[in-house]
Amino acid sequence: MSSNANSHIELVGCPQCAATAEIVDRFDLPSTGGAVQHVTVQCVFRHRFTMSADHLTVPAATATMTGTEPGR
Repeated sequence: MSSNANSHIELVGCPQCAATAEIVDRFDLPSTGGAVQHVTVQCVFRHRFTMSADHLTVPAATATMTGTEPGR
């Protein structure tokens, strides 16, 4: 795992079930267009995914509380 100096919890939506998930790791992988940031997320139902950071979603509960849900 890469070292992450952030001490706060980052919450996103689970790609499988849309439940609240935590980013548990961040790292860069090389590509022909430069480095691409990737994350590993794990949700409350223990689904675990590694994906590029641009595929993250905001969990529904957080979106409702912050007013960032689609259509607002």
